[in-house]
Amino acid sequence: MNSYKKLIAGIILLAGTFQLYSQDMRTVETKVADILARMPARSPALTDALMADMLSLGEPGLKMVCNQVIPAGTGDDTKARFAIESLSRYLSSGGNNEARTKWEQTCLAYVRGSGDNGVTDFFMKQLQLVGGDESAAAMKPFLNSKDLCGPAVGVLTSVKGDEAEKVLAASLKDAELKCPAAVINALAAKKSQLAVNEYLIWAKNSDLNIKSSALNALARSGSPLAMDVLMKAASDVN
Repeated sequence: MNSYKKLIAGIILLAGTFQLYSQDMRTVETKVADILARMPARSPALTDALMADMLSLGEPGLKMVCNQVIPAGTGDDTKARFAIESLSRYLSSGGNNEARTKWEQTCLAYVRGSGDNGVTDFFMKQLQLVGGDESAAAMKPFLNSKDLCGPAVGVLTSVKGDEAEKVLAASLKDAELKCPAAVINALAAKKSQLAVNEYLIWAKNSDLNIKSSALNALARSGSPLAMDVLMKAASDVN
């Protein structure tokens, strides 16, 4: 009889826990819907207030918003995109590194798992605002994608630190790189010397856009190895 009472008590407790969880999730859904209904906000101050509310929902709420971003032509996700972009800008201003890091990881999860190039591109744009070394390292495989190489370079250009420069430089060793000119231009902007040998190789490319990018990178690198190549290029065009 005692065991029977314990079993009944356990079932009641479990049912109560499930009910509370269901109510809590409905509350999160309601809050998400309320935030999205006010997007885009009427003023920067209201936007900041809504972003603070959005962060307070934690990972479950943020994922509810992110899950509403869908491939182009399959529905209207404008409000969700406004909310996500607003949160990325809000966190890019600094002052909340923990929240920024968690948001970066959330965006990375959607970059890796979306399965749609347009959605992946959208979340890559968020990493341009909140990304760090983890985002830079995550861009490596996308540099081999015809459709996503450019957006990946955008992330690597925006991310601060040495990791992004290393990833860009290493990618130039691949003769099948999908967007070499963009990679070279990104390194040239950093006046990088990490890939001078690769610049020399790409400077021989028959594609004039790639060739000119490589020559520019050589010039901006300040490397002594650039002199002979640049002098020859100048001589070839009088």
